[in-house]
Amino acid sequence: MRARQLATYPPRAAVVSWIFFDWAAQPYFTLITTFVFSPYFASFVAPDPASGQALWGLLPLPQA
Repeated sequence: MRARQLATYPPRAAVVSWIFFDWAAQPYFTLITTFVFSPYFASFVAPDPASGQALWGLLPLPQA
């Protein structure tokens, strides 16, 4: 292996495409987690809605 090897970067179009994909996909997962899964958790997984909301506030959400 050479000591000074040039780095190869992806084409600019690929980077821009990934930026737009990530920009478009991230709100979907955020909305599902916030407005679909949290009411389900609070109503059906927890013993009662009040404790479900309290428990939901204590859960650490995964960082993407």
